[in-house]
Amino acid sequence: MGSSESLRARGTALAEKGCFERAIELFESHTELDKDDHVAFELLAQCLMEVDRDDDAYVAASRAVELDPGWSDGYLTLARAARNSGYLHASIAAFLSCIDKGGDASVGDELQEVESLCMARISSRVGLSRLKIKQKFGDGSGPGCVVWTCGLFLAWYLANRVEEKNLKGTRILELGSGTGIGAIAAACCGAHVSATDLADALPLLSKNIDLNSETITDGGGSCHSSKLDWSAPHSKIEHFSGFDLVMGADLVYSETQIEDLCTILGELFSGGEPGMQFLLVHKTRDPSIDRKLLNECRKAGVDFTVVEIDTAEFGCEQELQNIHLYRALCNVSSCNGPSSNAT
Repeated sequence: MGSSESLRARGTALAEKGCFERAIELFESHTELDKDDHVAFELLAQCLMEVDRDDDAYVAASRAVELDPGWSDGYLTLARAARNSGYLHASIAAFLSCIDKGGDASVGDELQEVESLCMARISSRVGLSRLKIKQKFGDGSGPGCVVWTCGLFLAWYLANRVEEKNLKGTRILELGSGTGIGAIAAACCGAHVSATDLADALPLLSKNIDLNSETITDGGGSCHSSKLDWSAPHSKIEHFSGFDLVMGADLVYSETQIEDLCTILGELFSGGEPGMQFLLVHKTRDPSIDRKLLNECRKAGVDFTVVEIDTAEFGCEQELQNIHLYRALCNVSSCNGPSSNAT
C-alpha cells in the first residue's frame, strides 16, 4: 500500500483528478496509520462531500478541527459538511469559527445562506411562514441565544393548539424569553406580549422583535422586551401585572434555579386575576429536579397539571421525548397567595 506520506500524496493527486472514491480509500488508509494528521482528515472530508457522504464528511472534518482547533480551513470544511448534513446550528457555529480564526471573509455569504435556511426551518416548524428568528452561536453566546426544542414547541403550541386557537388581545408575560421565539409567535397571532430575560439576553431578543415588527403589526399584536432577573429583589414586580397568561420554556436546568422561579411565580399569581394561566414547557433532565420544581411551585400556590401533547401533530415524536407541557390556573385561593396547607 505504501508509506503514510505516499498514501496521502497519492490521495491528493487522485482527488485533484476527480477520482474521489479511490482518493477516499487512500486517505482512510493514511489516517489509520497517522491518526493525528489534521490535513488528511480535512482532505478526506472534502472527498466524502464530493460523493454525497455528508455525514461521514462531518465526522472527518470534526476530527480535523479537534486536532487543530486554530485552523480556519478545517472549520470551513466542517461548516459545509454540517450544512450538507442538515446540522444547521453546527454549520453556523463552524462558519463563525472559521471567520474568527482568520478565514476568508467571503464565507460570510455562505453563513448568511445557512442562517436563512435555519430561519426558514424554524418558521416552517412553528407554522408561521413570516416568522424570523435569529440565533447567536460561538464565543460569548449562552443557551438563551439558541432556539431549543422546548421553545420551538411552545411557539408551535401558541400558534396552533392554544384553546380556541385565538390569542388576539391576550396579555402575555414570558419569562426567560431567550431568542423570543415564543413571545414573538404569540404576538404574530395578535397577543400583546412582554418578553423578559436577563440584561445580556436583551440585545438579541430586541433584534428578533424588530425583525418581526411588520408581521406582529399585521397580526394585531405587540411585543416589547424588558429586563427581569428572578434572583433580584422583586420590588418592581408590580410592573409585571395585569396578564392573562404567563409562560416560559426550558426555564429550569438545575435545582439552584427552582427557588427563584417559584418565588416570582408565587408573586405573579398572588397578584393575578382569577383565570390567569401559566404555561410551562419543561424538559426532564433529572426526575428529582422535576419533583422539586412541581412541589415548590405548589407551595408557592402554583399547582401545575400535565397537558397531553399530540407528538404526531408537532411532527417529530422523538424530538419531544422527555418534554412536558404544564398548565396552572390562577383561581380565587391561589390569587390570594399560597395555600396554607401546601406540603
